[in-house]
Amino acid sequence: MTSRLDSSTAIRGVGAMRVPSLFFESRRWPDELHIAPALMGGPIDRKPAAQVFFDGHVDWAEPGDHLLRLGGPSGTQPIDPV
Repeated sequence: MTSRLDSSTAIRGVGAMRVPSLFFESRRWPDELHIAPALMGGPIDRKPAAQVFFDGHVDWAEPGDHLLRLGGPSGTQPIDPV
């Protein structure tokens, strides 16, 4: 796994084969590390709370969950409910 600078404030961890992001960390949220839940080898201590930057997702990948959808320029503004 390697890390790449995504912007001046964020780093994404990607697999050696350039697979999609495996983790995300940003100066904007300095105490958080966002990890794809499918990568966890066991139970996690909390459930996902929202889909951020949801308005930028591809049309053919519709999640089957009922999480809060957030978007807009910050990626964290409420958008249409599920």
